[in-house]
Amino acid sequence: MELEKRLGRPVNAHFGLRHPLGKVLELCFDLRLPLLSALLYKNTEGKRQGAGEGFYTLACEYKPQYRDMTPFDAWKQELALIRACKDWTPLRNYLDKF
Repeated sequence: MELEKRLGRPVNAHFGLRHPLGKVLELCFDLRLPLLSALLYKNTEGKRQGAGEGFYTLACEYKPQYRDMTPFDAWKQELALIRACKDWTPLRNYLDKF
């Protein structure tokens, strides 16, 4: 795993991330930004498999149009929105408060 290489120690990717990633998704939605938690994805044998179940479930809650899409297609759509977003100022301004 790339994060393990960078940190030089084992990392359990499923340990304690569900709640914080949900908060990131919610914050991005509230700020009318793409859902940044889509940047995390399952990687099996070097191939991207899409976002996890948690992302798709929450994304469908906030963006009901994703219910008509497969989890993979919803994830790819959100990645496209992230790439296309040119102004992340609302997120920076929010985080600067802390």
